[in-house]
Amino acid sequence: MTPGLLNLSEGCAFRTRCTRADTACVVEPEAREMIPGRTIRCFHPELDLIA
Repeated sequence: MTPGLLNLSEGCAFRTRCTRADTACVVEPEAREMIPGRTIRCFHPELDLIA
């Protein structure tokens, strides 16, 4: 379920509904360009390549 915009938690916006979330996700991740033109904010982007 999507959180309400008036009551967002700190850290990653997806951590409350992500199965890969861990203690690192309590802090908002920095933006990283994985491939040209594709920016992500995730501490576990390499896991998405496996799935």
